[in-house]
Order: sequence, then structure tokens, then C-alpha cells
Amino acid sequence: MIKESKIKLYLYLLCVAVLALMPASISTAFTLTFGYRVIRLNIVLVSIILFSIGFIEIGSRTRWLRYEIFYLIFCFFVFMIGLIKVIGHIEIAAIYSVIEAMGVLLIPFIIYKRLSGLEQNRALVSKVIVGVGNLVALQFWIYAVSYSFLAKLMNWEEVAAERASTTVGDTTTSSLFLFCVMVISFYNMKTTKNLFYKTSTVLILTAILLSQTRSAIILTILFALYVIFTSSIKSLRRYIIIFCLALLVMYVSSPQTYHVIFERFFTEKSSGSDFERALLLKNGLNAFIKSPILGTGIGLGVKRLIDLNYLPTQIPNPHNQHVALLVETGIFGYFLYGIFIVAIFAFFRQKVKENNYLLVALMMLYALGFMFEPLVTVDIRAAMSFWLVLLELNLMSKKATVAISNSK
Repeated sequence: MIKESKIKLYLYLLCVAVLALMPASISTAFTLTFGYRVIRLNIVLVSIILFSIGFIEIGSRTRWLRYEIFYLIFCFFVFMIGLIKVIGHIEIAAIYSVIEAMGVLLIPFIIYKRLSGLEQNRALVSKVIVGVGNLVALQFWIYAVSYSFLAKLMNWEEVAAERASTTVGDTTTSSLFLFCVMVISFYNMKTTKNLFYKTSTVLILTAILLSQTRSAIILTILFALYVIFTSSIKSLRRYIIIFCLALLVMYVSSPQTYHVIFERFFTEKSSGSDFERALLLKNGLNAFIKSPILGTGIGLGVKRLIDLNYLPTQIPNPHNQHVALLVETGIFGYFLYGIFIVAIFAFFRQKVKENNYLLVALMMLYALGFMFEPLVTVDIRAAMSFWLVLLELNLMSKKATVAISNSK
């Protein structure tokens, strides 16, 4: 007989797989209709799974950490403000939007919280997360190889491949998700020297390059520089080999990717995209100025991918998490979220003095990754990226604490 704890573990890991691997792009047919509302099927499935295993029991079984309490305070604040904003004119569509937005904030947190209490299964949790990342990375790789083959067959050598999307979402969201999983894979490779993590790191790093996404590539380069300056010469040789292998696999898979990446960074090829981002950012700041203290209310100011029915008050995705937070939660909500981030850093800074790669990556994601895409409030699949790194950081710190206690 399988123990109840194991069944719950597998179901929580299934939630991660459903969110990352079930098709849920903007044109997906994987939706359900409730009245006038069209909702992503992956959200429905994950909600059913969580409800079926009794996530309400979290508070009675686990200890709440300080940064988790700050996050719940933030969630309570934005939920109350959202309700206050819609209670005057009671529009069903607006109420749905608030509830759906809270789902983006809370469902990944609930999965994180339940899995973080299963430190004895840390190895399995890490392997499943990295395994899911591999399946997402393979989508980039298969697309690149297929296009490269067809290009030669059809004499398309002068035509660059379009940037691919995956089951996680658009190219930017997918590549930032892969950056998070790559960091997790790298940390486990460093600490366990397992062949699975070595291979996964190469594959995911290759996929990030094949995505041609500037934000993910910049984050990867910065993370690599941090690794270089904090590693021994012996370890550094191994990391250089892994990076060279990723470059080689990328070249064999799609030779034109080198040229495309160069153009996206150093020519005006991406000027159209940059102009559109600047315009969306300006729209976001204008919306923030209209309600700077408390914001528009969570779910009421920015369009979300999980909901196909938009409100007339919602602006397009500003492609900036800081602006998205300011628009919907105002200065006060942004301040509360900032306290949550500072609390994370303060809590783990002393616990992971040496192998602090996960903490550094998380801070990089907040400082830089948030400038390119709303990763925690707009789309539930993107939100999982942040919480998966925090989950691994939490499990790793518990393992380190147990090791220290046993050595005394």
C-alpha cells in the first residue's frame, strides 16, 4: 500500500506538471465555460487536485515562516482592496477577475507550502521539477531542429526562425521559467554530481539560448559570472565544459541562432519590440498615476492569460512586474510585496552562506527578471517559476540545518 503522504506528494508534483506542460496558450482549446466566463482548464484541474487533498490543513501541520506571513498579509490586503473596488457596482465579471487573480497569487504558494514541508522527499521533488523543465526545454529544441531541417529542405537559409512558444506560455515566460529550473538543476549538479542534473543543465541552457530571449540570456550570463567569481579553478573547468557543450548543441541544432542572438542584442532588429514594450510600460505608468495609493484592485487593472474575457478597465500586459504591481496594488501593495522580498533575503542570508546560488538567482529574478515580464501576478504558469526556486531554497536550507544539527 502506498502511504497517504506519498500520494499527496505525487499529487502536488502533478500540479507542477499540469501547470507547466498542459497546453494553455492564448489560442488553446483547453478551456471550460462557466456562464459568460471562459477559464483555463489547467487552473480548474489544479484547483480540483488541491481541494481534493485538503490544502486547508496547511496551517495545522506546518510552521509558518516570517516571509510567508508577510506574503499572506500582502495577499489579504490586495484581496480586500479588490473586493472594495468592485463592491460598489457589483459586476460579476469584475468579481470573477479578482478571484482569478487571487488564484494566481495563492495556488503556486499553496503548492510551494505543501512541498516545502516534505523535506525528506527533497531529492524526488528536485528531480520532478528539473524533469518538467527538461520537457519544456525539449519543446524549444524540437522546434529549432525541425525548423533547421525544413530550412535546408526548402532552401529557407535566409529566413530566420520565429521565436517559439511552449506549454508554459510565450517565449519570454517560457525562457524565464527555464532559467529558474536551470538554476535548480545547476545547484543539484554542484551538490550531488548526478549525471541527470549535468545533462539537464546542458539541455536547459541550450533551450534558453535557442529561445533567443534577451532577458533570460542576460540573467543566465549574470548568473554565470557570479558562479565564475565564486568557484574554485577545478570546479570552473567543469562548468566551462558544460557551457561549451550547450553552445555546441545549440549550433548543431540551429546554426543560425548565433546570428539571430547577435542581431537581437546589437542591431535594430528588436527595435519594434522595444518600442512596443516602451508604449505598454507608459500605459501602465499612466494607469498607476490614476490610482497611486491603493491601485485599481487586484485582477482589475491588467489583462491575464488565464481569463479570455477582459474587462474594459484592464490595460494590456505592461511586460513589467513592478509596474503591474503598482497598477493593481498601488504604492502600499508594492511596499508590502517589497517587505516580503526583503524578508526572504533576511531569512536565507545566514542559512546559505556558501551555496547561495538559489538565493542569488531569486534576487536576480526580482531585480531584473521582473523588469521584462510580470512573473507572479498575471499568469499562474509564470508565477510557478518564482515559487519553484523558493521551494528549492527552502528545502536546501532545511537539509543544511539538519546536517549542522547532526554534526554537533
